[in-house]
Amino acid sequence: MINLTIKELANLKEEDLFKIVKENHIPDLEMMQDPISREDAWSLECRARVELKCRSSHYDEFMIEKGKHDFLVNKCRRRSELPIYICSSPKGIFIWDLSLLDIEWKTMKLQKTTSWDRSKVDKIVGFIKIDQSFKLYYKK
Repeated sequence: MINLTIKELANLKEEDLFKIVKENHIPDLEMMQDPISREDAWSLECRARVELKCRSSHYDEFMIEKGKHDFLVNKCRRRSELPIYICSSPKGIFIWDLSLLDIEWKTMKLQKTTSWDRSKVDKIVGFIKIDQSFKLYYKK
């Protein structure tokens, strides 16, 4: 059973999120070996490819890059798998089946990467609503 404080949720890293999901929800979840893979994990039993994101702030909508979305959705369509997006915030852990969402896309100036290159580039992004998610863990 998951029992995390708001501070712990706000400070989760992708490795922590992976471990929580694996231990509590998807036991056969495996991390991709390539650190720059366009997907983070996969489950043979669930027939799913997974993108993991950790946010230190909570929003009613979470941003997803179109390139990552399209890659995951298209790869999963070809393989008859589920494209899953799992995101944590200080209020919980949320999951979406990307194939079920109708996302409106727009171009925004954003950092090239969050880790090493902070220069701004145009990125096509969309926003997915919390109320369209399944809540794996939720703190009111």
